[in-house]
Amino acid sequence: MSVSRSAQRIGFLISAILLGLVTWKGEDFLTLEEGGRLVLAGAILAAAVVFPAVAIRWKEPSFWRWAYQMLVFLAAPLVMMIAVERLNGNFITDFLGDTDWLENYVVYLLFYLLAFGLFGSVRASVISISPILLIFGIANMYVTEFKGSPLVPMDLGSIKTAGNVAASYTYEIGYEIIFGICLTAMLIALVSGIRRTKNLKKSRIALRILSLLVVLGFGYTFYYTDTVADYGLKPDFFNQLRGYQNHGALLGFTINTKYLRLMEPADYNAADIPELMADGEGEEVPNILETALIRQGMSPEDAKEAVNVETAGSQGITPNIIVIMNESFSELNVVGDIETNIPYMAYIDSIRDETIQGNVYVSTIGTGTSNTEFEFLTGNTMAFLPAGSNAYQLYIKGEQPGLTSTLLHYGYTADAFHPYFETSWNRIAVYDYMGFRDFITVEDIFGRDLVEKYISSGYSYQTYKRLLKQKFPKEDILLRRYVSDAYDFKKITQMYEDKEEGVPFFLFNVTMQNHSSYNMEMDNFTEEVELTSTKREYPKTNQYLSLIKYTDEDFEVLLDYFKNVEEPTIILMFGDHQPFIEDSFYSEVMGKSITELDDETQQKRYITRFVLWANYDIPTGWIDEISINYLSTLLMQVAGLPMTEYNEYLANLYTKLPVITALGCRDAEGNFFQADQSNPLASEISAYRRIQYNNLSDLENRADELFYPADD
Repeated sequence: MSVSRSAQRIGFLISAILLGLVTWKGEDFLTLEEGGRLVLAGAILAAAVVFPAVAIRWKEPSFWRWAYQMLVFLAAPLVMMIAVERLNGNFITDFLGDTDWLENYVVYLLFYLLAFGLFGSVRASVISISPILLIFGIANMYVTEFKGSPLVPMDLGSIKTAGNVAASYTYEIGYEIIFGICLTAMLIALVSGIRRTKNLKKSRIALRILSLLVVLGFGYTFYYTDTVADYGLKPDFFNQLRGYQNHGALLGFTINTKYLRLMEPADYNAADIPELMADGEGEEVPNILETALIRQGMSPEDAKEAVNVETAGSQGITPNIIVIMNESFSELNVVGDIETNIPYMAYIDSIRDETIQGNVYVSTIGTGTSNTEFEFLTGNTMAFLPAGSNAYQLYIKGEQPGLTSTLLHYGYTADAFHPYFETSWNRIAVYDYMGFRDFITVEDIFGRDLVEKYISSGYSYQTYKRLLKQKFPKEDILLRRYVSDAYDFKKITQMYEDKEEGVPFFLFNVTMQNHSSYNMEMDNFTEEVELTSTKREYPKTNQYLSLIKYTDEDFEVLLDYFKNVEEPTIILMFGDHQPFIEDSFYSEVMGKSITELDDETQQKRYITRFVLWANYDIPTGWIDEISINYLSTLLMQVAGLPMTEYNEYLANLYTKLPVITALGCRDAEGNFFQADQSNPLASEISAYRRIQYNNLSDLENRADELFYPADD
């Protein structure tokens, strides 16, 4: 080998920059409770190695050159595993047990083997793959930090939506990133002096073929057999974060890719669907509210009397229906007793005696809004879809029956309204498949030019506020950086006033006001609510609760408007998920770290609030447990409208299984279990799974007569 003076200068400069970065974050390394000095030493060593490694130029082939290349190539997976796992919150020395370290190493090695098979060069393999792995680790770290769950393959289909939301977060470069940059730079430096040898062409071709065969062999075994799954390498479907932390980030991400494709359920036969859905046929369809009241201790006689209210539908009236899926709307008392300086849901609590309210169980927390939409609008459940997947992005590929198609059949208009970007969650295509007539977004209400200027400004709040004030000088539109519920609800009343006379009105509204993050300090937002019962201060939680207070007040204004509307109108509001606030808040009020909670206790974090109100007499009561897939059926029953056979099937299923979500199930006796576990309701769950597959995926053989209203 030889030394190049120009390479020496480049290597010295890079080493100096890396050592400067390490020094800049040196205090962060040393404040680590465990391993901080070890990681700091590793970062310094990696940065220092760059200088001599870049300077060295290897001469023509020799045994030592070959051995050096093999050593670097085989060490690269281990080095990047150390870097990525530090970004994942793990020390390589203590998080991997048993054979986990080897399983992770093999996954990293396969990426390098794939690159070698494609490029035929150790140098090109290390230089191409190492930065990609570092970027994955950084992306996974930020995604975990901001939404409380790790990066999964299904997130890649939502990258445009993620980009729209990402601007609202504050990013910090921590010691983990500096450490990863140092290790990655070291690897690239170690191979930078290696040049391809011309007289080893045949040997290189053989090694490339062998590398690709190894990758293809592992790929075939993983994707087309159950060998790896039977060995135990499966995602932690209930808690992906726990799975990544226990078994490794890249390993967790990779094994999730097997579940991108929706598999046909065992024993599925489209011809069986009518029979599976016939459970309870010929009997009176159970009333969901009545079922819930009986389960909660009310006598059957009193429960029947409580729901025995003449509906608008029974009088031949089709009421207007307004559904508001309110961003992060929830009552945090469901996770543990909390007290605040002032009430934050005072109005909604005050109207419990004139509404139907309760706890609605969802399948997501902090993000994944569209999955809650999917469950509500279709009656399907995320329990039967791969964990971390997004139904709107992956599985709705054609006409989709549900609440919208049913109401269209009965002469309703059907519009969707979301005061944010139209591109989010593939809604344009999905809403069209569902039958919505129009989808109104910020591009429609503010103008596409204004929105494009906001985006090109880097999502600057000050720019957005200025542009809106110029165009709408008399309007207060934003609360923090998002459209307020006050303005959102005002637009609802305007849409109602503009509706076609004599045509029943259906609007599905997804709000934006309460979206994360909850550390924004804006000149248009006053924080009023503070926790008073916790030992520590939780600024994100305080901001979130203050936002809910604004929603509560604005909801009162909305209902006051519709109290004075002559046409019968139903308004249903529910939350899509709980907020992503401090983990330490949940740990304090729930009594232990969220990573230590059992699955049943963990499900408390997946409960939101719903309230169903009308400007005419409806049954009233509290429903303690209902999952979101049943909520549209409850709405149809309260409206008194004829239901599809699928709605009737769901009303029957609710009597046995009031909660079924991706997080778990609860039966009529309150027992908790996973949908895939052995349980007394396994046959009912299997039937539901097959019915849903027919509804969602088997479009050619779908039993449309069961999912659409019968022709008059």
